[in-house]
Amino acid sequence: MSGKELFPHQVEAVDAVLRVLQTPAGGLMPPQGLRTQVIAATGSGKTLMGAAPLEGPASLYRSRSFTAA
Repeated sequence: MSGKELFPHQVEAVDAVLRVLQTPAGGLMPPQGLRTQVIAATGSGKTLMGAAPLEGPASLYRSRSFTAA
């Protein structure tokens, strides 16, 4: 499958998710871990948004292409 570059709304969503999933102030991790949800319309690229942080550092996903399985 060919890769796709993230659209601006997808980059914004990934940035927001990464901000939420940072280690909390004080360094205490909740027992259940950190969790978040991405709520977006059908066809908006949620799979690509979910795969982007797994592909590498946040500075890379803005200009890289991603392949969703």
